[in-house]
Amino acid sequence: MEKAVGNLEPLDVAADLLRQSGAPITARSLLADTLQAVGGDPEDAQQLAALQTEISLDNRFLPALHGAWALKEWLPKPKPSRAGKALAVHRTKQVVDDDDAGEGAESTEEWD
Repeated sequence: MEKAVGNLEPLDVAADLLRQSGAPITARSLLADTLQAVGGDPEDAQQLAALQTEISLDNRFLPALHGAWALKEWLPKPKPSRAGKALAVHRTKQVVDDDDAGEGAESTEEWD
């Protein structure tokens, strides 16, 4: 579809429409409103299908319930797991221990 009227890219317009709504929008409404905003024909089946395909392939969008689209940025940010925290602490301790290993360490080697 890659058609842009002025500086309006259809996928950017669709993302902006979703941001403005703050909630998922049905695919039919999102496609029609996006096409209308960029000067397309919201009744043209080929334009609707092309835009639907582009939205499906763009990683900014997520399919939502009941045939709606949402933005991926709305997903909650993952919290670090306990295992991840423990690993980070272990790595930090290991770096500190490795740095201090040569300073003031007593040798346990036996000399002949």
